[in-house]
Amino acid sequence: MFIMQRPAEALKQGKVNGQELLSITNAHEGTIFVNQVDPITNVSLYASMLFPKFGSQQAEETAQMYADLGTPVQ
Repeated sequence: MFIMQRPAEALKQGKVNGQELLSITNAHEGTIFVNQVDPITNVSLYASMLFPKFGSQQAEETAQMYADLGTPVQ
């Protein structure tokens, strides 16, 4: 299942069965798992390696989505 909206809104609209929701978020948690010395700088290449069935256009679109979002480690 994909999360299409905020869980609180889905509950209000009756789109999920349940009356209560427990959710959490962790900002910047992944940096402890990223190689700080040699970060990924070529997102297009990295996307192609993660998703081998991506074509070059999809890999480039992925790189554009992640452009200007911070340093490579972030």
